Amino acid sequence: MADVERLLQWKWIPRDKNGFRLAGMPLNVPVPRNGKVYYAVGGISFHENGSFWLNLMEAKDKPALFNSDDVELVMKRGITDVSFSLDPPLASDFPHPFQKATWTPHDVLTHTEFLSTLLHADLWLKSMNFQMEMSDQFPFHVRPIHENSSSAPSSDLYQRLFRKEEFEHDQLFSAAKVWIQSGPIKYNRIEQDNITTYVLGPPNMQVKYFSYIRYYINADVKDRYKVL
Repeated sequence: MADVERLLQWKWIPRDKNGFRLAGMPLNVPVPRNGKVYYAVGGISFHENGSFWLNLMEAKDKPALFNSDDVELVMKRGITDVSFSLDPPLASDFPHPFQKATWTPHDVLTHTEFLSTLLHADLWLKSMNFQMEMSDQFPFHVRPIHENSSSAPSSDLYQRLFRKEEFEHDQLFSAAKVWIQSGPIKYNRIEQDNITTYVLGPPNMQVKYFSYIRYYINADVKDRYKVL
């Protein structure tokens, strides 16, 4: 149980005294020694001599999302893409209290804040999927997530995740997989004074949802896939 608490009690996530997430509060991104915190990557510039620099948007008036340690990890270890998943054991499609974590690149991400970010994003999605959240304190009490509860996402995102038409009156059970997937980012290219700059647009992150199987009273079985 101590290991479970250690994984759940990630210092970046603000929680109330009972261990439930405070969704309306910004992340507690630590400021590294001699480092900074940021909310976005604005772009990257290349000089003709081969040097380059990142245009990192410092989090002064906006909530921080990452810090210079994260940037150093990505650049020094050559991370080009990552994946993370929590899945039921034995390749089951049905919900299970125990989950197996897999991630790549495995050795590079192990014991990093980056990996904790991926883990807690997956846990949050699972909470949204079941509309239940769990305390990070033993004995790990659970409670339902309502639209206006302290741990619920913004009203707009809540409505997109839980559209009324998704909860059909004859639906008895849904075994689903929900994940976040990044797509291509739009950018502008600017060339000036022997410097080529790529100005990046906003991140293109999608919440994807796949219902493996649905049981209906009329015995129909349907598969469903959608992007929110």
